[in-house]
Parts: sequence; C-alpha cells; structure tokens
Amino acid sequence: MIHLLKIDHFKKVFLFCALLISNFSVHAQNPDVMKAVALQKLSLFITWPEQTFSNNTANEFTIAVLNNEPFGKTIEKIYKNQHIKNKKVIVRQVKNSEELTDCHLLYISNSSEKELKKILSSLKNKPVLIVSNKNGFGLAGSHINLYDSNNKLRFEINQMALKEAGFTIEYQLLHVSKIINPITK
Repeated sequence: MIHLLKIDHFKKVFLFCALLISNFSVHAQNPDVMKAVALQKLSLFITWPEQTFSNNTANEFTIAVLNNEPFGKTIEKIYKNQHIKNKKVIVRQVKNSEELTDCHLLYISNSSEKELKKILSSLKNKPVLIVSNKNGFGLAGSHINLYDSNNKLRFEINQMALKEAGFTIEYQLLHVSKIINPITK
C-alpha cells in the first residue's frame, strides 16, 4: 500500500513538473485544446468533497459546458477515451443554470456576471468545481479562472470559494497560480 502511495505521489510530481515546463503555451497550440487539457491537469491537484463520488454507480465524471458549444465539442473529442479521477468523462452541453444537475465540473466562458451569480447561488453547497474563462469571474466567485498571460494559459484560484465548497487544493497548484481571496490562518 505504501509503495502504491509513493507511485501516486511520483505521478503527481511528474505531472506538476510537466505542467511547469509546458506552461500551457497558448500561442503554440489551439487555445481551446489547451484549456480542455488543463481541466484534467487541474483535477489532479484538487480533491472533491468525500461524498461526491459515493453514489456514482456509473463511475462517470461529468463536465457541464455552459453556453459554449464549440468548446464542448473540443472537450468531447479530447476526452472520448480519457478519464478524470479514474472515471469515464461525460460531457454535457447546457444552456442555463437550471440544467446544472449532477455534474462534477462546470466550465463557464460565455456568461455575464449576473448569470454567474445565479449559477453560484444554484450550486451553493454542491460539490461542483466551477472553472471559468472570463476576466473578473475569479473575483466574482468562480473556483478557478483561466486566463492568458504572454501567450501562456494561467490560473486564478479563488481559495476561499474552493474551501467554502468543500474542495481541497494541493500546494503545487497554488504555487503556480494567482491566488484570489486567499485563506488566512
């Protein structure tokens, strides 16, 4: 058992180093592909609340993509035969917050701040990781906001929002991210 834990830790360290080396160069790759790949990489450093997967008999990890059909199709292609958290990835395209049931990760890019507040309210106390890609959404309450800096994909982490939703985040991801609403001890 200890040997397996060391291997798992080694895999995370290796992937973390790969994350640093690659820096998700947006210029060299299709930005949507890089963001789609980032979702899986980010999930390696985030732990969902304990009860999240206990009733998941289908052994699926569901990503909901709000109002962005082209990105949803990109994710579907990339994750067709891939796994997140050792679970088959299912991608659902959703048009409004009422359709946000039974997903583990929500990707938001084409929404207004008013819509974001409605979404955050409807998902309060639910174990849904909210990843956005719009300026200001990190401060507005999204758990992780993706942004471009010098042609590289970067991350804003809303540490307080993650904690309030029951997620834990590993220090390696915090170390390479811009922290918004940090937790003070």
